[in-house]
Amino acid sequence: RRKYHQKSGKGNRLYIPAIIDKKILKNSRIRLYITEGEKKSLCASQAGFTCIGITGLWNWKIKGTDELIADFDSIELAGREIVFIPDSDYRDKTKNLLQAVERFARALQLRGATVSIVNLPHSEESKTGLDDFLVGYGAEPFNKIKPVKVEMEACFRIEKGKLHYYDITSVKLRDDEGKLTGEEETVYKKPVVIASAIQILAYTRNGEQQNWGRLIQWDDKDNHIHQWAVPMEFFSGDAEAVRHYLLSHGCYINPIHKFRSLLNIYLQTTNPDGNKRARCTDRTGWHGDSFILPTGRIGKNTEELIYQGQSDAVTSLAGELSDWQQSIGKWCINNSRLTLAVCTALTAPLLYPCNKENGGIHFRGPSSIGKTTILLAGSSVYGGHEYKQQWRATVNGLEGIATAHNDLLLVLDELSESDGKDAGATAYMLANGQGKGRANRNGDSCRRKKWRTIFLSSGEISLSDHIRADGKKIKAGQEVRMVDIPADTAKFGIFEDLHGHNDGAGFSRAIKDATAQHHGHLGVSFIRMLAENRDEVETFVKRITDEFMKAVDKGADGQIMRVATRFALLAAAGELATSFDLTGWPKGWAVKAAAICFGAWIESRGGVMPHEEREMLAQVRRFFENHGTSRFAPWEQPDMTVINRAGFRRKSTDSDDSFDYYVLTETFRQEICTGLDMSATTRLLKNRGILIPGKERDASTTRLPSMGPTKCYHITSKIMEA
Repeated sequence: RRKYHQKSGKGNRLYIPAIIDKKILKNSRIRLYITEGEKKSLCASQAGFTCIGITGLWNWKIKGTDELIADFDSIELAGREIVFIPDSDYRDKTKNLLQAVERFARALQLRGATVSIVNLPHSEESKTGLDDFLVGYGAEPFNKIKPVKVEMEACFRIEKGKLHYYDITSVKLRDDEGKLTGEEETVYKKPVVIASAIQILAYTRNGEQQNWGRLIQWDDKDNHIHQWAVPMEFFSGDAEAVRHYLLSHGCYINPIHKFRSLLNIYLQTTNPDGNKRARCTDRTGWHGDSFILPTGRIGKNTEELIYQGQSDAVTSLAGELSDWQQSIGKWCINNSRLTLAVCTALTAPLLYPCNKENGGIHFRGPSSIGKTTILLAGSSVYGGHEYKQQWRATVNGLEGIATAHNDLLLVLDELSESDGKDAGATAYMLANGQGKGRANRNGDSCRRKKWRTIFLSSGEISLSDHIRADGKKIKAGQEVRMVDIPADTAKFGIFEDLHGHNDGAGFSRAIKDATAQHHGHLGVSFIRMLAENRDEVETFVKRITDEFMKAVDKGADGQIMRVATRFALLAAAGELATSFDLTGWPKGWAVKAAAICFGAWIESRGGVMPHEEREMLAQVRRFFENHGTSRFAPWEQPDMTVINRAGFRRKSTDSDDSFDYYVLTETFRQEICTGLDMSATTRLLKNRGILIPGKERDASTTRLPSMGPTKCYHITSKIMEA
């Protein structure tokens, strides 16, 4: 025998014991008892009470509304006295079932019934149900428990696809002859439509028990369901931001001011069914084993996770993955830069599971060779053309943009549109993964914005050139954090294979059209596969990166190795997606494309020399290029007038066309080595055979023309070859 008459999964129904005649249900003069559960109502009916059962304290209503289920239509409720007997634990605050009882009472009152509640005796050890009481004590003691009348109160109710507000008023009673009796009765006024049927699904809060909000849901006129975890801070003031969001997403709101205020009250005070809770986050990306997107969660988690960001979704879907594979995916083959952009996008969600650092890839080259097209291809992994952002933004604005792209690709177009003095700091900030520290009104430190991201950039100039144009110096850390790749492949602009198109411009247009029509599915599918295969992902990535790094010279500088590691990760991301059958690329193509682009980076930077050494040599050489004849007196003509003399020049023994330079110490220190580490500079020059040191110091004592024995720095002609 099954335990209950009603089968699981059949929807909410009333249980009406067979011994209750249908005529009794239609007779409003007979008191009707309602209790919680089939067995309890059957026990009460056998004890002589007209008692029916609901299968749970929330099971009296149609899901998503406050309307009574259809079974109540068989009962005459108007003018009827109804006594409700819930289990004794309904007042337990931890269970919070009181709201279910109260809302049930309102639904019955609106049908014209008067409602009272019997509070059964309760103990902390165990709850008491109606059947427990009747079996233990009998019907007579039960009749001695005085029911508590539920007074009528104003209320909000979701009915017929709208949110209604029922206010109450008092009316004077009259006798059968129409004369006033002097008594009054509380009744409900005609309801007012406040808004669309907005359901309160759950309380939301973050892992630190902060950023409280409410998860709400509504349908637009096309019956499309919208959900939004609205932060409670949005209700400060007159909650205009809340109404703006709701209206722009198809929610109707009564425009009359007093009813708009009622909507604010409803959204702030109405409790979700069962006091349901969910964890919220204002960041996309990995949270445990789940990946949060503004459009939903991917993966499993012990508690429901909700995106509660303060901006619209950055990701979007269009077309199908197969369409993307047959267009953009196929066109990536034999196009290294196009492939690298997609690999960069795929790398972003790998940073967390593989414990890798942030960084950026910058495509640099002249106008109209396809740089923006490459960015659109990378953007298509997660969204359409609107996914692409601009460098032309404040540092504070980019903090918010980066936070909204946590564990996702960040795309920034046109580096030259940013302020040169901020570009380097911005690259540092994006790569370091956190914003500036700030204080609130009280002087306390605010929580820093943090993110994990790979950013994809483009511009006609490199970051180093942009910084130098503003009179600043490029730092090694900036160059490593944002890797500058020449966009021009010397074939068809940024492309190497046009895949049957007439020219680069036509191919670029085809890519733009395809990315507008087919986007978003690759990123979602890749993240889903990562979530389902977390244990194998790290092993796969390590194998690919190790193989890639084997081809890099083990004696290479640390900066080179660090950039090589990033290219290895990009290659691994592409190969991983290919192994999931997501890209349509042949095995090994992502590695080959990354290697081609890595080689282009090495070539464009002038070899594998560390950045600091290149800067030292460049600065020293530049001084002699600019002042070799104007500020150095000829050795053979020491009395020649030289303005602002820096030293002497003497023909090199190696060649008649080259010179050695004897630089006066203060000039060397204050002009040639300004802004440099002098010890490191002299050490580098000595190691390269450019500086001939003295017996004990870097400066040697040399008998200079017209000056006699003088300490100076002997720079050989090799400086012009450095």
